[in-house]
Amino acid sequence: MNKDQLNEALSIFKELIENNLISQQEYEQKRQEIQVLISKLEGGNSGNINNNGIERRETTGGSNAVFSDYRQTQETLKNQKLAAQFSSLREAEQKQQSKNVPSSAPLSSNLQNVAVIQAHNGYVFSLALSPTSSCLYSASGDHTIKVWDLETLSCFETLQDHTNTVCSLTIDDDRLYSGGWDQTIRFWDTQTQKCLKSVKGHTNHVSCLARGKDSAGRPVLYSGGFDQSIHVWDLSDYTLKQSMSNNIPQPGGKPANGHTDSVSSLSVARNGFLFSGSYDTSVKLWNSQWKCEKSYRGHKDWVYAVVTKNDTVFSGSRDNTIKMWDMETGQNLSTLTEHTNYVSSLAICGNRLYSGSMDKTIKIWDLSSMQCIQTLTGHTGNVFALIATENTLISGSWDKTIRIWQ
Repeated sequence: MNKDQLNEALSIFKELIENNLISQQEYEQKRQEIQVLISKLEGGNSGNINNNGIERRETTGGSNAVFSDYRQTQETLKNQKLAAQFSSLREAEQKQQSKNVPSSAPLSSNLQNVAVIQAHNGYVFSLALSPTSSCLYSASGDHTIKVWDLETLSCFETLQDHTNTVCSLTIDDDRLYSGGWDQTIRFWDTQTQKCLKSVKGHTNHVSCLARGKDSAGRPVLYSGGFDQSIHVWDLSDYTLKQSMSNNIPQPGGKPANGHTDSVSSLSVARNGFLFSGSYDTSVKLWNSQWKCEKSYRGHKDWVYAVVTKNDTVFSGSRDNTIKMWDMETGQNLSTLTEHTNYVSSLAICGNRLYSGSMDKTIKIWDLSSMQCIQTLTGHTGNVFALIATENTLISGSWDKTIRIWQ
């Protein structure tokens, strides 16, 4: 560590004290330690200090502590500031939602990466944002779900009940739902972060989840799996109400007209209908009686992601494209082709569509013009999870990180 770096470390501690992030006593201690190192450098003892700024004869304390804190406080200061900013934006957004103000486009059309969370020891597969608190949930190939406080950008709970990759999350006011490669769906209390129930109905990986309502308006959970089926779960007692699968006899003995390969994505439209995407390259529409009404065909490879907005459906595929469909007619209205690898995640907020890809980018699309207006870079792996709010975009990646964009 040279003199310039030591002065930079000193300026960081000054900024910490100015922002009330450390005490005056802590500041004075670090300032004195840094001044000692600077004096040694100026006094010609630089030969005793290695490139990392640690004296060779010392193994603990002194310069070691300064160097460690120098590295840590850079991220501490940054994350404290960004967390406070995010918390303020989140509070404003919740107030707006409580007034039933319609959702609009994000405040800025030029997003920047403001925070990176080193989240998991495995791929990040799914994210869920609490509608009632500052909690963010992330699911991973390391078999865990982590609970993050977005006011501090810190993990305060790790849920470890799954025994294999956790690849899907969805959430409501007081419950978190998770699906994994252990073929189970788990129901969690978001106040205690405790698992309330575990159910098993799929015979292969549970790959996707979505919340909806039955024809009587009662809440249900939809799950899709690698066993080519979609299950409907009663949230009042966690029981299986119905299965839509070509391999399961349907009421009346009629064929289900279901998927013929893994179900990869689920989305519930404004009218309550369910849409599903599959490795069989199709998107299917299921009505309130859970009958397949329509199949949307046009992709040349697996469908990874499906989202809906008003009367349109968007699907992302391993053919590197995003297709926009007319919900009523099934007509392919537009095909977006700017990604250079498969499209693995989609999110919509207001007049913006967000797409994550194996090409390691996130693209932002204006839904009025269907043009790409920005490409976000920073992830070093497949962007497999996206959450879009009015002020913030959150992304999860196979590089094991979560990034926040504002």
